[in-house]
Amino acid sequence: MTINEDFGPIEYAFVNLEGDGISYKEGSISAETFKNKPPQKLGELIEETALILEERARRIEFEEWEETSEDMPYNTLHIAIQRIRELGGIIKKLERVESCDHDWKLIGELIRVIASLLNHINKTR
Repeated sequence: MTINEDFGPIEYAFVNLEGDGISYKEGSISAETFKNKPPQKLGELIEETALILEERARRIEFEEWEETSEDMPYNTLHIAIQRIRELGGIIKKLERVESCDHDWKLIGELIRVIASLLNHINKTR
């Protein structure tokens, strides 16, 4: 994979999500997607990211207490991943992608994923 200098940090972030035999489809990650933001490609990339998150999350062993209520790490993680996939579907249907509420919703769900994983690691709520 050739990394575009201007979008290198973004491309690397997506590539770093791959692992354990799980990867993006060939050509999914491209500077053109980040630069020109074609809704179809951007939405597909977000959906595919959710699928990779979901598959990697399935391999995490949660303790029973982490799965007992909605605000525990297991459920928080899977709800956030589901919402990321839904946002990808919404973005795919747009005519143009502009800075909008979808950006903040996506950022919020990614923060929720990070928080749930950190809570799991630290064995906290």
